[in-house]
Amino acid sequence: MTNYELIKNMSVEEIAATIMCPNDMGMAEIKCDKSDDCNYCKCCLEWLQQEAGSATNG
Repeated sequence: MTNYELIKNMSVEEIAATIMCPNDMGMAEIKCDKSDDCNYCKCCLEWLQQEAGSATNG
């Protein structure tokens, strides 16, 4: 199994805990102050569950 295949078999929660912040990837403009209170996994999960092309959150 390749790493790509492993990722394809992950749940959305596992992917959210694995990927970079959508802001850092240039794929979204999510309001985040990058403080210690920021929950990257939660932000990523919400972004993954949005319709494609929806570049903003909150």
